[in-house]
Amino acid sequence: MEQLELRSYDRKEIASILHVNPAPKNFKRDTENRLSRWGYQYVIVDRGPVIITGKPETPEDRLKEIMFRLFELDTQTGTNGEMDNGSTVFACYLHFMMTEEIAETMPWDERYAWLNENYGVTACPPCLQRWTNRLIAHDIMNKSSTGAMWWMTYYIDGVKHRVPVDETDPELINYREYKAKILPEMLRRTNGNVNTAYHLLEKCLWAVFHCRYYQCKCLQVNGLTDEDTETVLALVDKIVDDHFAALMKGQ
Repeated sequence: MEQLELRSYDRKEIASILHVNPAPKNFKRDTENRLSRWGYQYVIVDRGPVIITGKPETPEDRLKEIMFRLFELDTQTGTNGEMDNGSTVFACYLHFMMTEEIAETMPWDERYAWLNENYGVTACPPCLQRWTNRLIAHDIMNKSSTGAMWWMTYYIDGVKHRVPVDETDPELINYREYKAKILPEMLRRTNGNVNTAYHLLEKCLWAVFHCRYYQCKCLQVNGLTDEDTETVLALVDKIVDDHFAALMKGQ
């Protein structure tokens, strides 16, 4: 994917590149929105050309541009209103998903905690899910029941804990059998209202087992082989290496 050049573009040419309507009505608004999201500096001459005066240069800005242009994926983290480290957080997340096998079957809260503890970055679980949904939509990642893992959530002194559980664990088997046994009664009590029945079911299970078991599907990064995605991987490696170097320097 080629970057825009530092030059003047007539409206028809830039509209074709940006995939915006060249008609005067919304051209300025749509062009400003697209170029700003891509990370470019520009001047839009009234009824004239669009002049590109600056382009993404750092690895973080280049990654932000590529992810938005290829996948309409905004690397903004949405945490505390901060946008400047979004590409770093995204790079760390993608690196984590590609290099740590345990990442494939973690609950979202666990992935969030792992990134915070091991990469020193913060991104809320909904943000990680938003990125993942975009990557799945473009076949960069996939979700499958094959290789799914069971987890258990419980509390000690008000502190939430999450641990992986083997599917042959006797307590898990007992939990699943009891759940299947009482589900029909929950549906009867709620006149077949599935959402209400499952809410009541969860309360009963907590009361009996003092924990919750649940299955996390396997989330994997697909093979990335084309030129653009190879560029993404190179940028991710560079950003993560620089990030860890900065963390080490700050210690």
